[in-house]
Amino acid sequence: SDDRVERRDTRGAFALQYALVGLLRGVSTLSDEQLPECKSRLWHADALASLDTDWVGKRVVRGVCTLCAGIVHCLQREPVRGVFHILRSWRWLRSLKTEALEYRGVGC
Repeated sequence: SDDRVERRDTRGAFALQYALVGLLRGVSTLSDEQLPECKSRLWHADALASLDTDWVGKRVVRGVCTLCAGIVHCLQREPVRGVFHILRSWRWLRSLKTEALEYRGVGC
């Protein structure tokens, strides 16, 4: 085993994928009861991602969770809250271009 490899908690990333599949299913079936459940899954994924060590992937998951939750709020006819979360997602996503392109950690 390589001692340089940090342990990553990937539960948040997998929970995000689960929530996104639910969102796609809910939107494709035009089912209103899917949106609150999906929003709950997205916030759960965000909470799991927040427990991970600090790395680029953590910011990606948290940013996408917040962005998608904002979209769900907009779909639920809550535009103020939705736009707030969409703008808040920029907090995590704004630095990805430089951090991801300049990443020099394990796996490069």
